[in-house]
Amino acid sequence: VSCRKLPAQASDLCNVCWVEELSAAPCVALDCGHVLHLACAQQKLKARWSGARMWFKFLCCPLCDQIMQAAPLKPLVDPEIRLLEAVKAKALQRLALEGGHKTAPELQPAGRYHKKEVDYAMHKFAYYLCSKCKAPYFGGHRSCEVAAGEGENQAFDPAHMVCGGCSSVGNASCAKHGTEAIEHKCKYCCSVASWFCWGSTHFCDDCHRKQGTPEAMTKKARKDLPQCVPGR
Repeated sequence: VSCRKLPAQASDLCNVCWVEELSAAPCVALDCGHVLHLACAQQKLKARWSGARMWFKFLCCPLCDQIMQAAPLKPLVDPEIRLLEAVKAKALQRLALEGGHKTAPELQPAGRYHKKEVDYAMHKFAYYLCSKCKAPYFGGHRSCEVAAGEGENQAFDPAHMVCGGCSSVGNASCAKHGTEAIEHKCKYCCSVASWFCWGSTHFCDDCHRKQGTPEAMTKKARKDLPQCVPGR
């Protein structure tokens, strides 16, 4: 794919690498009208998200935030769009399941997500990619993730990210949904678990973040662990 012949832009830096001019390497003209180095756009898509939590900013043109659409990128973009749609569907289902969102200030006429329930659900919930079945799974609220500082952490082991169905230990199974809808609670508190370590232990983001520090939950005596609230 040769670079679009636009003399006024030939000396512009690629908005992905910010190292070389557009004329220095083969480029791709996106459907949105912007031009990037082809290799840079491909690498951006292959790198996907950083950290544990799934987010899809990597799909977007760095200049206009539209999804990068172009024939040479289609093999990389299309599977990610399908994954994005799957996460959106799960987020909407979670929003309906939890309820109470109709009165959320963010969804009111003056709110940031007025008439944007999908965007609100994506902002509210954190989803992770199961390392076994490669499907997205619910891992709790993003507000908890931010407090734990774990979702954007790039130093994580993808093998520890396992959904409820793949990580279910023993014969536990729902007669109606099988293991697909199983969610686990953290072994050390009552928060929803998003980490599955050592093949047997579920952690929430906060407790997982403490592992490897003097505050590690595995070092605490039972009496010092958080007390679960009945019915939570």
